[in-house]
Amino acid sequence: MPRSQIDTARLDAEKAVINVVGPLELEVPAVPVDIHVTLIQGDAYAHGHGTDTRAGGTQGKWTARAETVGTFETEKLVEAFGIVVVVEPDPDGRRRVHQTFTWSERVKLEAQL
Repeated sequence: MPRSQIDTARLDAEKAVINVVGPLELEVPAVPVDIHVTLIQGDAYAHGHGTDTRAGGTQGKWTARAETVGTFETEKLVEAFGIVVVVEPDPDGRRRVHQTFTWSERVKLEAQL
């Protein structure tokens, strides 16, 4: 069963971007994925697209840059939502959805190191 979560969510020094990292485990190696993440804290939210770093295997990491709207505070919890869309190329070169999965969790927002 595919799975993911958020390992870290770090607010950059300008408080404009939250850098998010998490594990990615899929059943099918080397297929492309689209990753989306949204973080909410009070009236503030951030959304971004992720990059898969599995390098051809079934297990690895993903990273995302979520641009902020509103004011986030570090050392407090954020509600985080993720969606991964796994796609496979058709023989004619088009991409088709193979599977999707989502998750939500609360994570502590850290300051960027």
